Amino acid sequence: MLDNREHLARRCAELTERLLLACPELRILATSREPLGVPGEVTWRVPSLSFPADPARVGLDELGAFEAVQLFTQRARRARPGFTLSEANAGPVAEICGRLDGIPLAVELAAARTRVLSTGQIAAGLRDRFQLLTGGSRTALPRQQTLEASVAWSYQLLSGPEQALLRRLSVFAGGFTAAAAEAVGPGPAGPGPDIEPAEVLGLLSRLADRSLIGVSDETDGRFGMLETIRHYARRRLDEAGETGRTRRRHFEFCLEFADRRPDEDQDAGR
Repeated sequence: MLDNREHLARRCAELTERLLLACPELRILATSREPLGVPGEVTWRVPSLSFPADPARVGLDELGAFEAVQLFTQRARRARPGFTLSEANAGPVAEICGRLDGIPLAVELAAARTRVLSTGQIAAGLRDRFQLLTGGSRTALPRQQTLEASVAWSYQLLSGPEQALLRRLSVFAGGFTAAAAEAVGPGPAGPGPDIEPAEVLGLLSRLADRSLIGVSDETDGRFGMLETIRHYARRRLDEAGETGRTRRRHFEFCLEFADRRPDEDQDAGR
């Protein structure tokens, strides 16, 4: 078993290929944020925990069936013995789990805050989730002690062009298509070479391989990004001084899309 090997991706891929060639009956289980990329590999993406998509329509009796809510409740009881789901906190708990996309680490860090905050205060504090969700286990790896450190770990493993494209995609709040990404993505990528429009699709594939974006609807080819990833990428966009330019491109793309005739191809993002 090769666990959490994304920072040694190439070496682990080479080792895996050599072992499989020498030992045909060997089976290797590798966990990572991206595939190994070796012949015969079967990839299974671990989904986020289930959470209520519409908290307002979920009753207290139904809420406990969602995996993210179960994890939040278990961890909250460790921080505040006696914690239980109730009519008073059901709404905030559902909101917390939904806004955190069912990400286990994020849910655990939020539940730990019940030691000093109400669930309503935690839900309100998610406006700055990276400031709120800190203080993980002291024995955990540094990248698992805060939500921001966890996302930063993945971001720092990207190439310059991959980082630049991820930052710029943060302007899309409701998903996007390849055409939309090609409208906002090209341009200077820091000290590296510029991103050309023809390179965007390949970069999207690499971001998807690294679980930073996903295909949200296979029928129309739309991509999606977890809100936690989008918030982090938006911060990096601001730090890079690219917000104004990227938002202008986003506006121009949306304006051009709105001006199209109904019979024209509308394969685009919002």
